Amino acid sequence: RPPFPAGEGLYASPTLIYSVETLANGPSILTEGPEWFAAIGTEKSPGTKVFSVSGKVERPGNYEAPMGTTLRTLLEEHAGGVLAGRRLKAWTPGGSSTQMLTEEHLDVPLDFESVAAAGSLLGTGAIIVMDETDCIVEATRRLVQFYAHESCGKCTPCREGTWWVSRVLARIQQGYGRSEDLPLLDELGENILFKAFCALADTSMTSPAYLVFLAVILGNGMRYGLRPFGEAALGSFLLVLLILYLRFPNYMSAQSVAGIFFILFGAILVLYAYSLMARIERNLQTSPLAGFVG
Repeated sequence: RPPFPAGEGLYASPTLIYSVETLANGPSILTEGPEWFAAIGTEKSPGTKVFSVSGKVERPGNYEAPMGTTLRTLLEEHAGGVLAGRRLKAWTPGGSSTQMLTEEHLDVPLDFESVAAAGSLLGTGAIIVMDETDCIVEATRRLVQFYAHESCGKCTPCREGTWWVSRVLARIQQGYGRSEDLPLLDELGENILFKAFCALADTSMTSPAYLVFLAVILGNGMRYGLRPFGEAALGSFLLVLLILYLRFPNYMSAQSVAGIFFILFGAILVLYAYSLMARIERNLQTSPLAGFVG
């Protein structure tokens, strides 16, 4: 948020900030010459970049490669491929603040221009890999919750908007998604994007925007979650009990109906608790974002 370092930074004076990666290129350029540096990478994005590959890969780590290297090359020649030979579902080219890409973008050159043309940003080069076992809705929810936690609370669109987006995504993840959640997420994003002082609010909406864009994936995510009996099934069950009681009062006392109800309701709770614990355990073991956002 303002003031920005270029106008008022160290000792309240204009300050230019460079990353360690940028400064680390200085000695090599001075020693070998600018032509040598420009010969590496692409014409508009010369040099090398350190790609931080994490998530569902066999060998996560930091790999220095020429600009323009593809994710396929990084995965196959450096990171050992997708974990356990599974299929790639999605990946972020530049950290959590960049829009996700899919398996179709494996051969997109990782330089600033090519990644932007594919609909995302290279950013820091922090690549998070998700495989076919990961839920995109869950990953997006955790990212938005991270930004909601990091919000300073100064700007209402950021403070309230990220909280509401995380709630909508949580409802979808739990299996209670509604058809109106797509336009709702879109509307929330419009009310947050470019409406705050700093860029945290803007970057928090990159993943939800991806979900709205890929409505098919979100539609599958709306059915995410294990619910042995939903509200409709439970209501139908109670209606059947009431009809049986009214139709055969001599054979079904109120006590027996109540007993059957509590037995089956207890079984429903046990099944739901079991499915919930199994899902939590699976998430803790397999989620590529577990160590990233807590």
